[in-house]
Amino acid sequence: MQIINPTGLGIRNDSGGSGSHGSKRGSRIHNGVDFKCVKDQAILMPVDGLISRESLPYKDDLKWRGVYIYNERIEIQMWYFIPFKSVIGKIITVGQVIGYAQDIGEKYEGVTAHIHVRIIKIDPLLLFPETDEEIYKRALKEDY
Repeated sequence: MQIINPTGLGIRNDSGGSGSHGSKRGSRIHNGVDFKCVKDQAILMPVDGLISRESLPYKDDLKWRGVYIYNERIEIQMWYFIPFKSVIGKIITVGQVIGYAQDIGEKYEGVTAHIHVRIIKIDPLLLFPETDEEIYKRALKEDY
């Protein structure tokens, strides 16, 4: 299964902290990855899957938007972009444009515009590439 960066840019690091997963945010831990973006840039579908519904990061500020994405192996939540209405409830292919970026720096001064990507569930087998049996056998011969 192919998984891509939805912005094509790196991970943010600014006055709000590092956008890496597990970074400290005061007393809490950042539970996603923040990929830098430019306001209004095209945002790409990171995996093949169903965009099941919109996701709102702030209950008290409906300006900020995102989506939930599902397939049989991964569940993803993405924030800080406006999804096209035409993609909600549809199965979308990896790399297809699904909306345009917002600039969360408008809400949090000093924070770089970014797309927050949170992996909610993942099939652990995605983390283990298929192993070539010959590589395994060779490793055993060298180590023993």
